Amino acid sequence: MSAQTTTPKTSKSHKTRTRRAKRRAALGGALNQKTSGLDLSFCGGWVLSDEDYHYKRVRDPIHGFIGLSRDEYRIINTPAFMRLHLIKQLSHTYLVYPSAAHTRFEHSLGAMHVASRMCDALGISKEDKMVVRLAALLHDIGHGPFSHLFETVLQKSNPKMKNIHETISGMFITQDNDLDTILRNNAQLVNTIIQGDGINDDKHSLMHSIVSGNLDADKLDYLKRDSYHLGVKYGEYDLERIIHTLDRTVGSLPVTCVVRKGAYALENYRLSRSMMHVQVYEHHTRLAAERMFLDSMGNASGEGVFDPGSFVVTSSGFLEFYSTLHDASIYDKILNSKKAKISKEILTNIRERRLLKRASQFTIEHIKNPTIRKDLSGKDPPLEKYSERITDMANLGLPKHKVIFHKSSIQVKLYGPGDLMYTHNNENYALSASSPLSSSNEILWFYVFGPDNEMQRKKINDAVAKTLEFDPKSSAVV
Repeated sequence: MSAQTTTPKTSKSHKTRTRRAKRRAALGGALNQKTSGLDLSFCGGWVLSDEDYHYKRVRDPIHGFIGLSRDEYRIINTPAFMRLHLIKQLSHTYLVYPSAAHTRFEHSLGAMHVASRMCDALGISKEDKMVVRLAALLHDIGHGPFSHLFETVLQKSNPKMKNIHETISGMFITQDNDLDTILRNNAQLVNTIIQGDGINDDKHSLMHSIVSGNLDADKLDYLKRDSYHLGVKYGEYDLERIIHTLDRTVGSLPVTCVVRKGAYALENYRLSRSMMHVQVYEHHTRLAAERMFLDSMGNASGEGVFDPGSFVVTSSGFLEFYSTLHDASIYDKILNSKKAKISKEILTNIRERRLLKRASQFTIEHIKNPTIRKDLSGKDPPLEKYSERITDMANLGLPKHKVIFHKSSIQVKLYGPGDLMYTHNNENYALSASSPLSSSNEILWFYVFGPDNEMQRKKINDAVAKTLEFDPKSSAVV
């Protein structure tokens, strides 16, 4: 009997090492070069593979391990990106939900991870996937202290500027020296994918939609992340089903959508967004704290703590100044300033959770006087004028910052015709056409906040009812 020859098995790790060695040889040692991997890919050279996104891994409570390429790892360790560690994702929500202390840093990583999965599901090329990942990673780098809240501060100094934090993100991407060294000639493309300005071709339209659209990596991450950290279930939806059924709309300038069998997962997604807005993002205690913060910032500028000109985005040195701002730095600046008086009092009250309380809460339907109704339902209602009238009517001798009139506008987004789509048999269909939950109405709530004194708040509510001409019993919350 002749002896049989057995071929020895090659271990999986050995095969992997061999494959990598061959690739290195074929590329002339490109993996060992110090030149940016991203830059090489856009010079007609090396294209990153999935293995290259495991240069480093970060453990994340939402997505497990998030892989990073060498350039992405360098980016998250720049001072500009590390600043996001110091900016809370949900501003003053921690005063309602104490565990809401997560930051823009981890959300940016999560958005990049989800964007990467969306690219894989849609068959995006490896070159374009790199750009989408970078755009998702950097989409929030322009946020100021307390996230979106600070945009209101900046808007006063930049009244004609739209999309302020996105504009500042673009400034970081194209002007920050550290980021420029890493991104090289690709900074403008990354910025374009974030902003979406001037995109008129199919490929970049879809790439932009992944980063910033109605069904995008940003919302797909923050809904789950916020819900997890707050310990609520309002933001839960089936991410895996959405990724599994992900598609692009038919025709020119495509955007992200799902195939028909993913329509109910999409329904769940938009409902979770609505619930998070109603139950979390527009919670009255958070609103009170944020209006107090804005009052503090306004007083700080008047007291000379801040130079209002330093908040002008187009001014020289703005980016350098802005790079020093984060949640704690704003508080420290005001609380340690000898010039700060009222601004310091307000911030101290926020820090020690001596917040203003609801004295009155009502909707636009309460108001029957057509003139007042038109005033308050407009885009920029004269809330300060009415607040002064209410304060005078209450006759409590309260200072201006002790009575705040606030309009809460909950935009019921993703419920309008064409906001979310699904495809079937090579045709586009609006989710709203087959949904029992479709509505694109704006929800308007008005709050008047006052001191933590029940008798004073009752008098404020009576003053609100007299000023706005409705029954005080319908708006009382004390």
